[in-house]
Amino acid sequence: MTTYTCRAYYLDDIDPFDYTKSGFLEPPKPPRFAFLTDVCLRTQLPGLHKILDAPHELENCVLQVYRFGAEQNYFGTYLDMDSTLQEQWDDVKGLSDDDSIAIVLRTKSVVRVQAIINRLYSAKGQELRRALFSLKQIFMNDKDLVHDFVTHSGLTCLVTVGSQSEHTHQNYILRALGQLILYVDGMAGVSEHPETIRWLYSLLTCKFSLVKKTALHLLSVFVGYADTNANIFVETVDDFHKSSKVNGKPWSYIIELLRNESGDVEFCRHTMLLINKVLAAVPDQETFYDITDNLEDQGMKEIADNYLKQPDADPILVEQLLIYEASLIFEDGGSTDKINLEEKSLGGLRRTPRPRRAELVGAPTDAQTSETPGKRRSKRFCSNDGAISNLDERKLHARRITDGLLVDSRRHTAELQRKTVRDLYENLVVNESPVDEEGSEEDMTVVQKCVEKETEPSSDIDENSDEHYVTIYTSKSTNGKHNSGGNHEATDKSHLDDIDHPQIKPRGLVPHALQFSSRLTDLVHKYGASAAAAAELTTETEPRL
Repeated sequence: MTTYTCRAYYLDDIDPFDYTKSGFLEPPKPPRFAFLTDVCLRTQLPGLHKILDAPHELENCVLQVYRFGAEQNYFGTYLDMDSTLQEQWDDVKGLSDDDSIAIVLRTKSVVRVQAIINRLYSAKGQELRRALFSLKQIFMNDKDLVHDFVTHSGLTCLVTVGSQSEHTHQNYILRALGQLILYVDGMAGVSEHPETIRWLYSLLTCKFSLVKKTALHLLSVFVGYADTNANIFVETVDDFHKSSKVNGKPWSYIIELLRNESGDVEFCRHTMLLINKVLAAVPDQETFYDITDNLEDQGMKEIADNYLKQPDADPILVEQLLIYEASLIFEDGGSTDKINLEEKSLGGLRRTPRPRRAELVGAPTDAQTSETPGKRRSKRFCSNDGAISNLDERKLHARRITDGLLVDSRRHTAELQRKTVRDLYENLVVNESPVDEEGSEEDMTVVQKCVEKETEPSSDIDENSDEHYVTIYTSKSTNGKHNSGGNHEATDKSHLDDIDHPQIKPRGLVPHALQFSSRLTDLVHKYGASAAAAAELTTETEPRL
């Protein structure tokens, strides 16, 4: 049978927090063990355990490759205990010679993860502080431990302990999380654990600057890792603020950072960087505007203006603020003409509007059009047409167009009525031409006939509309009775003779009465007659004297 002989060690890592033991390989003079290459490693493990006299329980043991390098020694891959050495030869041998390879017996990573979690839950005071302080170093020493930690409720343990601890312990936990997300398995585990993101976001209101700054930095790293992480962060923020009214409006923690930490430039840099990373990664237009509208409603424009007006403003912060504004302009459909940024600052900034959410899920085009009659725009520039160029106007709904026409029609009718009445009274000028004093019964007959002729109902006028007539008696009866039939007693003197006015003479109102009747006819016709028609009507109704 083929064998492979190499040095063998054990690592006493039963207690992951005890560096006096877990930091050194034992024994100092390792034996050389001959492994059978075609026999399962689990079968050969008891013999190796006995030779090394290791303190581990046999069922908790695993084998790992250890390589001696020219500059640094390091742990290699874990070996599959249910496979032979020959089946894993590439992982064991690689490009190394026999003298640079050793096999180390140590505790399984799952067992060590469970020991870490139990210690964090049970420790108090100084013991908990030492455990949390050592956690970052544990992840640095064994990257393979990270996968088992995030898959065996390790993140839940950190969030639970961090929520109940003081700011010093929270800072140690944040340091450990920072080391953990440097690994692919760690970042994937955090992405699948929204409670961690929720806890980090809640720390943005912590009164301790170091905790707040570290949490902000971790969120920025998380969002910038992948676009999907940005979507997870947006959903987590929305759920966080909707879960309780005490949490305030969505994205209010971000606004409070910009408003309250104005004296710390680094805070403002990281905050704006986080905002821009989120906006650059959101896939649909609705999500983009939901975020920016919340920010603008809480005073984002005023905060940005205050920073930009400062004479000694930080150039990096100014650049981030202008990038945010450029994102709004591009999403509204604008061009680079209105953006005060260099081309290198724009970088990978999206310059075309995002698709709508319905388009991403594959909804029919007709349904999209009916649900969204007009294009949505940012609140900062929705009333400022000068900031956006090449932007289509919002389409008005048909009902809105009809309402506008009705309002314009009513306004025009009211103005026409006022103008007609005003003209009527302005034109009440007495005609001073001489009038025959003879009987005017014929004149009144002509006037009444003309009025009756002009007031005949048409298809556009209600037949039941009231018509008002004015009758003016302009002559005296020679036989002591009126010309209308002699049924009334005659007066000795006409009422018109009592009028004392320098421009009004008795029996001089007949032409004026005719004009007055013509104007009233125009009013009956909804004031639709033109000035020329009114003049023509006056000419036709003038009596023959």
